[in-house]
Amino acid sequence: AHGKLRLDGVRLVDAAGRPVQLMAMSSHGLHWFPSCYSKASIQYLVEHWGINAFRAAMYVAEGGYAQGSPWVRQSVEDIVQWTEELGVYCIIDWHVLTPGDPRDSAYNSAEYGAASFWREVAAQYKDKAHVLYEIANEPNGVTWAEIKPYLEGIVAEIRAEDPDTVIIAGTPTWSQDIHDAAQDQLTDGHNVMYAFHFYAGTHGGLLSRLLEYTPQIPIFVSEWGTSSADGAGGNYFQTSLDFLDLMADAANATGVKLSWAQWSYADKSESSAALVPGACAAAEWDQTSCSGDFLKRYIKVNVATAVL
Repeated sequence: AHGKLRLDGVRLVDAAGRPVQLMAMSSHGLHWFPSCYSKASIQYLVEHWGINAFRAAMYVAEGGYAQGSPWVRQSVEDIVQWTEELGVYCIIDWHVLTPGDPRDSAYNSAEYGAASFWREVAAQYKDKAHVLYEIANEPNGVTWAEIKPYLEGIVAEIRAEDPDTVIIAGTPTWSQDIHDAAQDQLTDGHNVMYAFHFYAGTHGGLLSRLLEYTPQIPIFVSEWGTSSADGAGGNYFQTSLDFLDLMADAANATGVKLSWAQWSYADKSESSAALVPGACAAAEWDQTSCSGDFLKRYIKVNVATAVL
């Protein structure tokens, strides 16, 4: 059993101090694809793919939690429960995308704002061994200097209730700018990691950035895709493998294995989706796309399954 995760320097380790590498599938927007997320669908991933974590992507704007779909919070709570029952980790993703500034009023309303959400979530799950908090998915159109105080405020809200659960902080330019975070890390860095996201068809040139900063700051690759950044454009499996090798430290280049979550476990009609259109409505969890087949094979071969 691995138990509650924590940081040892830049490495994510288990309760006994052993390095771990999470290999997660991420949901798409929970409010857009509700039929894709059930205990049965996640159980299929655990038993047939070998995932040791699942990421629950709760869009806040774009018709999400704070803009007409408050019920999506219950979906997150269900996924937290199911993953605990299935013995895998769960990443709660406060999905900032459009607008790109996490300080925007869309994310900070009195009733559905980030501060109250995270304070309540931290109080609710502080004693759970399997939960991680991702506090701002993909800031964009803002600088690190602009969002750093905001992120520190959210960390403080969480730490007032939950002193230890791992927190993943988003970085600018859709969580690509880990170099900016490295130069000016959050003041309270206890069990805080920094998000790095990539799409193989768009961001192949960022492999060197990830290689450079992996030994410098704690990084969690909390979203990546085999496609272009827009979710389309075919699949770029060789570039995906280049990143997967780096994240697994296959060449012993960094001494660090990076945990990751892959976008997305959904049946949207786009090349980044792991399931073919119609699979979720039919509950046909083995109806994988090209991307899904690639991921299933990779995870089955390479994951060291974590059982809590």
